[in-house]
Amino acid sequence: DEVLLDLVKIRLDSKLNVKLLKEDCERIRTYYQERGYLGAYCSFKTESVTSPGMASVTYSIIEGDLYYFGNIYYEGNKKTNERFLRKIIRLREGDPFSRKSILEMQSRMMRTGLFIDVAIGNGQLDEKSNHISITVRVKEKKLYYTDFGTGYDSEDSWKNFVTWGNRNLDGFGKQIKVTGLYAADYDKEFYFKKGEINFRYQDLVFIHPRISQSLQMFYRTDKPKSVNFGYEKVGLDLGLNY
Repeated sequence: DEVLLDLVKIRLDSKLNVKLLKEDCERIRTYYQERGYLGAYCSFKTESVTSPGMASVTYSIIEGDLYYFGNIYYEGNKKTNERFLRKIIRLREGDPFSRKSILEMQSRMMRTGLFIDVAIGNGQLDEKSNHISITVRVKEKKLYYTDFGTGYDSEDSWKNFVTWGNRNLDGFGKQIKVTGLYAADYDKEFYFKKGEINFRYQDLVFIHPRISQSLQMFYRTDKPKSVNFGYEKVGLDLGLNY
């Protein structure tokens, strides 16, 4: 098996080292256990051969039973729809049990930006079918949020903005964000210099949890210092965001 050959670090003409042999067995055991063979076991033995200073190494591997995902339970999803969670984790009941898949599932859920914490625990084992139930416990972020900000630059003088948003519209990960921005020139007199109203709506795409499709509408107005007239701009943007 090419995968097992890659896991084994001892090579022809390598110096025989019991510590390295034990590390090889640990990598092999971990490889099987991550893929549902929870009782996997590895041992090794060495035998001298006719060539002086040479020895052969034999690894013995017991895979054990293959386990599968059983029932998947969700807890803590007060604002998030269970069907939406199932699409994010991409696991199905009856798939081979994999600790690696569990870690990837936690990472995908956190990348949505909807959760503060995701904890996944093993449940009861059905010995007849080798199915293991798991429980997904999530801690959701606050549904609504508001951001305020202010700053200064040489072009616009003072800028101020306020943003209001909803992280999980309708429980399916859709997000809405409305931002208003204005700037004023205080050098000579106070007047409205630049303004922007921006509406953004995005929806997760399950090709990859970091990709979302968005609809953005905006209205902008500007009155540059160098001229005595301004302009207005209204637009619509559609796109994929990573």
